[in-house]
Amino acid sequence: MINFFRRIRKKLADDNQFFKYSRYAIGEIVLVVAGILIALSINNWNEKRKEMELEKSFLINLKQEFEENLKSINSIISKRQVQLRALKRFDSLIIGSSLPIKNSEIDSLIGLCRYIPNFEAKTGVLENIISSGQLSIIQNTVLRKSLSNWTGELEDLRRKEDAFQDIIVLQFNPYLAKNHTLLLSDNYIIETLWENNTYYKNTWRNKRNSSVSELKYDKLLQDLEFESMLSLINLWAISGQMSREILRAKVKQIIEVIEGNLENS
Repeated sequence: MINFFRRIRKKLADDNQFFKYSRYAIGEIVLVVAGILIALSINNWNEKRKEMELEKSFLINLKQEFEENLKSINSIISKRQVQLRALKRFDSLIIGSSLPIKNSEIDSLIGLCRYIPNFEAKTGVLENIISSGQLSIIQNTVLRKSLSNWTGELEDLRRKEDAFQDIIVLQFNPYLAKNHTLLLSDNYIIETLWENNTYYKNTWRNKRNSSVSELKYDKLLQDLEFESMLSLINLWAISGQMSREILRAKVKQIIEVIEGNLENS
């Protein structure tokens, strides 16, 4: 084998073709390298195109999810505003408003105060993107940061809503059961506040009984414990509403950024 290469080298030297052969070899190397670079470039372009298509798909699905969240949080904010107005109305009654008040209105106000319409955000699309490790495919850094912070911001609101719910369930309801009644405000919640009450029939409705007819509404409004309960409910209702307003603004911002990215894609 060594002798074979020696003969080739000798022939090239004798024929003075060494430089021709070198140029040919270099040309072949350049072509091979260029081919590899072109292949890599095409492959990178294909991968980039796939990522762009995947990002667009993510953005479309995220836009739909956050639009649903915006609709939901708008509804909850409206309901909580009605609740805050009920608490304000109670405040005017407790401090001795001269306006006439019916017992049925007090029961409806109690129902509004006891109602717990919490914001249940849809997070399936975002959670799938994050759990799959594909959040980095979204190129917009502002949007990516907002999405990565979304779960934590939801958790902050959820803690406030849980605290509000605990006050109603663990404190206010037991107080009413002992000092007033849950019957009439329960009926108000079911008949008026529940959105999907098609299964609620009049025949199932709890009727007014003799004990309810003997309720002392004036005494209830003068009870300092009742006043303190309402004050506590109002405090947490305001705190939760502030967080919902902040969260709604962020949802709107996320939708706006997504729409901008889709328009430019």
